[in-house]
Amino acid sequence: MKYKIFILILVLIQTGISKAAEKYVDTAFYVQAKTDKFPQSLKLGEKVGVTVSVTMPKGKGFQLIVPHWPAATKMELTDSLYTDSQSHNPDFLSFFLHYRASAYDSGTFYFPALEYKLMRNGQLFKSVTTDSFGFKYRMMPVDTSKAFMPIKSPEEIPYTFADIWPYLVGGVLLLALLFLGWRYGRKYLNRPKAVAEAKIPTKSAEEEALEALAVLSTAKESLEGKSYFTDLTDILRRYISRVYDIDAQEMTSEEILYALAPVSRSQVSVERLSQVLRLSDLVKFAKYEVMPYQKDSSLTQAYDFIRETAPKAEETQAKLESRSEDHRIN
Repeated sequence: MKYKIFILILVLIQTGISKAAEKYVDTAFYVQAKTDKFPQSLKLGEKVGVTVSVTMPKGKGFQLIVPHWPAATKMELTDSLYTDSQSHNPDFLSFFLHYRASAYDSGTFYFPALEYKLMRNGQLFKSVTTDSFGFKYRMMPVDTSKAFMPIKSPEEIPYTFADIWPYLVGGVLLLALLFLGWRYGRKYLNRPKAVAEAKIPTKSAEEEALEALAVLSTAKESLEGKSYFTDLTDILRRYISRVYDIDAQEMTSEEILYALAPVSRSQVSVERLSQVLRLSDLVKFAKYEVMPYQKDSSLTQAYDFIRETAPKAEETQAKLESRSEDHRIN
């Protein structure tokens, strides 16, 4: 019986201690301010440091409200810094707030008292106000018994070779580059220009095209469809370029037919050309497998188109003479 009473007393004592410790944790809130300067005889603009140490409960809905720097104070806050105290106490949070302030006039200036508020669940739990520190700033002593010294003119420092050698090297390199550019530029401009011999066609467009078709006719058995129709359309395009003065070699099939429609003498001839060009496009671009008779048919239509559209002899002679004259002028 006595043993049970002893155990009960120990339990009650431990419960009381735990509650007292919990109450201590909940109410422990300490704020203390210290300065690193002796508060007398400070020079104008000299900074003073004030460190505020804060200890507060950790968690449980607690929140610290750090005060703003009062606008009414005559000291100017230059910077502030937060550092942790590296405390490992699981119940408390400790840290430091470092302030640096200064004054730029003579007299006594006060580091303001700052009120730190501890909130719990959005309600004010406790507040602590730090001490205020007074600092006396003084002017630098000036001896007014002596006359003012004249203002010295800027002192001229003589140049040394180490100062100017980079500019000398840079100038020499620049002159060398200019000389090389002038020399090679002059050589390039004065070089003999190669004048290409202007190739003046000596045959008419009809003769040139018919001879090319004859060569193609002898080689048609050895040429596959794509190569055969490429050569055939090249012959026709060159012929059209010479007869109608259009750049047929740089035009699509449809563009050629559109350009020939208003200038051709025979619509039948244009239709023959259309069949050859469209079949050629199928073979060259759509991989159409052409039959042997289609090669012969396209070659015959090309012959007929050239014979039907060939200019008269006097027109051909006049055009050749005109081109020869143009080449001589150019």
